[in-house]
Amino acid sequence: MMGSAADVLIVEDEPDDAELITRALIALRPSTRVVVVTDGVEALRRLFDDDDDSAVRPKLIVLDLNLPRLGGMHVLRCLRADARTAKIPVIVLSGTCSPEDVGASRSYGAKACMRKPHSGGDMQRLCEMLTNQLH
Repeated sequence: MMGSAADVLIVEDEPDDAELITRALIALRPSTRVVVVTDGVEALRRLFDDDDDSAVRPKLIVLDLNLPRLGGMHVLRCLRADARTAKIPVIVLSGTCSPEDVGASRSYGAKACMRKPHSGGDMQRLCEMLTNQLH
């Protein structure tokens, strides 16, 4: 299995956040294909299990740091350690986006570590940055 077509894999355990990001991305770029998973274990399974029909090969990953079962920083390290995913751009989202989160995310190769949007303007800026990564 080569993996299904997906432009963006969103790894986010808060359904409302995942839905808002998905809607905003599709509003900016209607052809965007989005897959959402709710924890780090599921993200790695969908990315690395080539025998699974639900495997994905996204062009961009949006990764929450605080995830159930397996945290975002661990997922990011796994992504960078595997040749199949090492070059996929990753945007890390965090509720706090502390200097430690930013530094650790960057050290593991994330394109950016951004605070989760709390307003429409914040969401617009985030999704514009995400769509720019898809070009």
